[in-house]
Amino acid sequence: MLEQKFHSLWSQIIKRTPISISDNFFDVGGNSLLAMTLLAKINHHFKIKKPLSWLFLNNTIRKQACAMKEKITQKNQYHPITCFNSTQDITPLIFIHPGNAGAEAYTALANKLDKKIPFYVVESFNLYNPNNKMLSIHELANYYTHCIQQQFPKGPYYLGGWSLGGLLSYAIAQLLQNKDEIVKQLILIDSSTAFENAKNTSSSLPQDYKNFLKNLPYNKQEEMRNLIQLEFDMINAYQPKPFAGNATLFQATQTHYLSSKQWKPLIQKLVVHNFEADHFTIMQKNGLNFIAQHVNKILFKYAQIKNQINKHIGN
Repeated sequence: MLEQKFHSLWSQIIKRTPISISDNFFDVGGNSLLAMTLLAKINHHFKIKKPLSWLFLNNTIRKQACAMKEKITQKNQYHPITCFNSTQDITPLIFIHPGNAGAEAYTALANKLDKKIPFYVVESFNLYNPNNKMLSIHELANYYTHCIQQQFPKGPYYLGGWSLGGLLSYAIAQLLQNKDEIVKQLILIDSSTAFENAKNTSSSLPQDYKNFLKNLPYNKQEEMRNLIQLEFDMINAYQPKPFAGNATLFQATQTHYLSSKQWKPLIQKLVVHNFEADHFTIMQKNGLNFIAQHVNKILFKYAQIKNQINKHIGN
């Protein structure tokens, strides 16, 4: 049965028992790295080419088996923006994908944010286009800015991201400001302007990345290793300019290669929140609760100010 096969593939990834066919992958220990590992195993076993968005939509064993039974086809097309919450109560929050992952990396965060906050994520172009990659932060930022303005033509903008996503949101914010758009707030989650050990990636990668590569089918390991190396190179080649705006940095205290000292000379209005975690665990459980609590406050503070201004104008 298909459900048994999917259960077997999940069991290779999720070290938890029992796993129900109705369990959400991201609720039973799944994260962005594990999602890519699982998807690679599914594609390899069934000889298909499903994108990460397929796993995001079919996030239980039951849904995945049904999708196969019904022969639901979904071309590996790139859709720039994924919507987690389309409510129109306040100005939307737009996050940019982290390194070597897509929107699924923010699934748990989306569940923690207040339901009145519209939440959108820009998907990774390079992840969906391995043979036609963009090679710099500047190139990606220009393209993502275009995609954002296609859907949200005018500001104010609230931007952010985890890891590489934070740096990309920083570059996008400056491009928007150059167009005389208002960027109200940047949210940087353990993001860096440079990595000291970006070269020789295979030997300097954190253990989580090494495990991720090791668990991929052999024919996918080189492709993903190349993407990780490219992202390290892009970060180190990027020369950030000062940002005239408000920014909040959530910094993991156990991430040795990151420091608020990198950002303070660039952002005058920078608020730093330190959290006892590493680069990955800051986006899990307690770290997510901490981040979501502060992000909710930030967005509702601006919404309250906007309402007060509108009332004053109305009077």
